Amino acid sequence: MRRKAAKVLTDVFAPANLVIALLLLIGWHSTSSFSGVGWGLFAALCCGIVPMGVIHFGVRRGKLTDKHIRVRKQRIALSRPPWPPW
Repeated sequence: MRRKAAKVLTDVFAPANLVIALLLLIGWHSTSSFSGVGWGLFAALCCGIVPMGVIHFGVRRGKLTDKHIRVRKQRIALSRPPWPPW
């Protein structure tokens, strides 16, 4: 029971989920209207939803072991272009 509760809490309070929730909250709070929620949704889409979707898609296709990408060789270095190789 404790293990299941810990897993649920870990999934709910994952950084990506918190980023999505905070961006929506900040968007709404900044304007108190639906235009702010729209901008928050756009930011959440770019910063949380799309990256989580890519990881989920990779896990379903079998290219990634799990959503935490524990195998270092499966991680993609997006911070540098693939060429030149230095």
